Amino acid sequence: KHPLSIEIEGSRLDSRRRSLASQPNTITAQTQSEEGRNTELPPPHGEVRLERTPSAFGREQGPEGRAGSLLGNGARPPRGGKDNMSACPISPAPTYEQYQQVLLLGEADFSFARALARELADTGKETFRSMEITATEYGNETDIANRYYGSDFNSLVESMISLMRLGVKEIMCGLNARQLGQPSCTCKRWDDRTKGWKDPSPFWNDRTKFDLIVFNFPHSDQAGRAAKLVRALFKQIRICVDDGRLPPAIVLEMRLRLPSGTNIRSLYKHEEAAEESQFELIGTWPSDLKRWERLGYQHKWTRRDATCRDIGLRSQVWRWKPITRSA
Repeated sequence: KHPLSIEIEGSRLDSRRRSLASQPNTITAQTQSEEGRNTELPPPHGEVRLERTPSAFGREQGPEGRAGSLLGNGARPPRGGKDNMSACPISPAPTYEQYQQVLLLGEADFSFARALARELADTGKETFRSMEITATEYGNETDIANRYYGSDFNSLVESMISLMRLGVKEIMCGLNARQLGQPSCTCKRWDDRTKGWKDPSPFWNDRTKFDLIVFNFPHSDQAGRAAKLVRALFKQIRICVDDGRLPPAIVLEMRLRLPSGTNIRSLYKHEEAAEESQFELIGTWPSDLKRWERLGYQHKWTRRDATCRDIGLRSQVWRWKPITRSA
C-alpha cells in the first residue's frame, strides 16, 4: 500500500481505540449452565435478577382422590387459562365412608341432607351408615317455607319429619356461617317431639363434634358477596380449630359452580381465602351433581324457587384441611 494510506488507516484505528476507552465498561459474557443452556452472568454492582418459577399445582393423587399440599407454606397455584383446572389432579369422585360427624351449611331446602341420608340408608357399609348428619340453613323457618315450600308451612313440617325418619341427627335454621366461630352464634333446632322449632340457642355445645363440613354452592345475587362468604367461612373454621371446638383434621368441602366463560377463581377467590386462613387443598373432583340428583338433591336459586341445575353441572368439588400451626 501507499505509505500515505497506511498512515490514514493507523490514525483511524487509534481514533476507534480512544472512543472505546471513553465508554463505560459493559459485560455481556455468557456461560454454559449444567443443563447446557446459556445463562446470563449476574449484572455488576451487586444487582440480582430473580426469575419466578411457577409452583407445581398438586401431586399425584392416591386411590381416595387425595392430593399433596397445594396451598401450604405460601405456595400458590399457577394462574392462566380459562379455569386452570387441567393442571389440578382429578380423581373419579369424593368418598364419605371415612367421616362420622358431618355438618351441612347453607342447605336451603335440605335436599342435599335428604340425598346424603338416603345414600347412608342404601349403602351396606356399617361405617358409612353410622354417620351422623347435622343439617343447617341460614334462613329462618319463614324464609324456608316461603322460598322452597310455596309458603306452605305444613309441607315444611312434613319435610322435616321425613328427614328425621331418614336418620338426620339434627336440623337447624337461622345459622349464620359467617359467625360460626363467635360466642354469639345461635340457631333454632327442630324439635321432633313437638314438630316445631325450638327457641334460639347456642349452636355449640358439648355434643357438637364434626370431622367434615360441607357447604354447597355458596353464592349470592350480589356481586362479590360469594367471595366474602367463602373468606369468612375459612376464617371462622380456623377460629374453631385454634380454640379446640373443631379437630385439627377437620375437612371442609365445597361445591363451586363455574358459569360459562367465567374464571371460577374470580367468583369465589377460594384459593386466596384458604391461603389466608392457612388451609391446604386435599383434592378436587368434577361435578357429581347427577349422583346426588338421583337421590333427590335439587340445586336451586336462593331467592327464586327455581332450578339452576345447568350451572351446577359446570362445577367442581373442592376439599381442604387446616395446616397445622407450629407452637
